[in-house]
Amino acid sequence: MTQPPLPASFRPLLPFPGTLLPAPASLSCSVTGSGTGLHASFLLTGAIGQIALPQPDPVPERLDRLWESTCFELFLAPASGEGYWEFNLAPEHHWNIYYFDNYRKGMRREDRIPALPFRTWRTTGQFGLELEVSLSALLPADIPLQAAVTAVLLPVGGDPRFFALAHTGSEPDFHRRDSFILRL
Repeated sequence: MTQPPLPASFRPLLPFPGTLLPAPASLSCSVTGSGTGLHASFLLTGAIGQIALPQPDPVPERLDRLWESTCFELFLAPASGEGYWEFNLAPEHHWNIYYFDNYRKGMRREDRIPALPFRTWRTTGQFGLELEVSLSALLPADIPLQAAVTAVLLPVGGDPRFFALAHTGSEPDFHRRDSFILRL
């Protein structure tokens, strides 16, 4: 089965070298920002029935450790400075945001954004997730940002697989600033 072409603004997320999704499947993303607004989209196509994608929970919660199952992630940092945020979005609509002082140090829950509503959708062979969020509680308008887009996909009955726009280390590590390759 041939995959339909991606919208022009979407970029493929790459599996960590040596790992693959259950074939045939692909994951892509799009991230845009203007002022203090941010829009992020993820699109998983192909054999999505082989990926753990739970249905949305009627009461989404802010939960920790979402990355232990299927989780779509966005890392954002001001272009200058060492601090950064990690946004976690689960298919069941659970979420969290963390702030780090620098590389994996000083992790704490980011409470200035009290809710992170996003939407998901699915069709035969496709799962999508879209986030629209204001960053005005975190940053002044028009601060240049660097971003990394990542995902942990859990195959049904398998081990987690790690996807990113760029893998810059010898182990899967989404926190490496040299993998924050998007400029917003």
